Amino acid sequence: MLEKTFYLLLSLLAFSAPRQAAAQGIEFQDTTLDAVFEQARAEGKRVFIDLYTQWCGPCHQMARTVFLDSIVGQTVNASFVSCKVDAERGEGRDLRIRFNALTFPCYLFFEADGRLCYFSGAGMSQENFLREISNAKAGTPDNYPQYNLAQQVEREMAETRRPARLRELLPVIEQSLAKQAYLHNQYLAARLYADLGEAERARQLATEARVLSQKLLAQIENHPYTKEPPPELLLRIDAELEAILAQ
Repeated sequence: MLEKTFYLLLSLLAFSAPRQAAAQGIEFQDTTLDAVFEQARAEGKRVFIDLYTQWCGPCHQMARTVFLDSIVGQTVNASFVSCKVDAERGEGRDLRIRFNALTFPCYLFFEADGRLCYFSGAGMSQENFLREISNAKAGTPDNYPQYNLAQQVEREMAETRRPARLRELLPVIEQSLAKQAYLHNQYLAARLYADLGEAERARQLATEARVLSQKLLAQIENHPYTKEPPPELLLRIDAELEAILAQ
């Protein structure tokens, strides 16, 4: 009887150990991005998004090893509300376009108000990932105007059609482009100039952006590991760029 009890206890311990180890790692929230940012604001934390794909080997490796590490978990959970987002499904499809996420895994770190404060990625060791977390904790939105100013311009363009206010946004979007020109901010700049009737500059930006949108569409269509359709945001951007060029 004692022997049976002993083996039963061993079995229970073996069954519970993996679940305990997982609980000691990063606490990824299974909810929407809006809920994650709301939780971060309530707790006075930042947001960590692990942007991954199903076919990405390093993504799975990080999930099985580094993300389950107890020291990593303690460090991340103390300062961030975390979630995992599939880059080819749901909200992840827009994230990859808005933040120019071309390789995976991609790690996005935000202030609770939605401004990007650090950008990283790749499979790595526990030591290197902890170093990246330190960088993320010290990161500032001022280092990423190409993304944060583009988001500002997009919000304000949606809220106002007043030419005077739109013209005030031109230096903002140009500052974003000066830091790094990528598809989303080039598209927003082309739209802004087109709305203000500055056709030559709008066509110049639209031509450059459409090269990127067509290249990205081709990459998605010909990707060897996935047959996911292109994100709706990418299709909309490409169509609007084509319309600007046709004016």
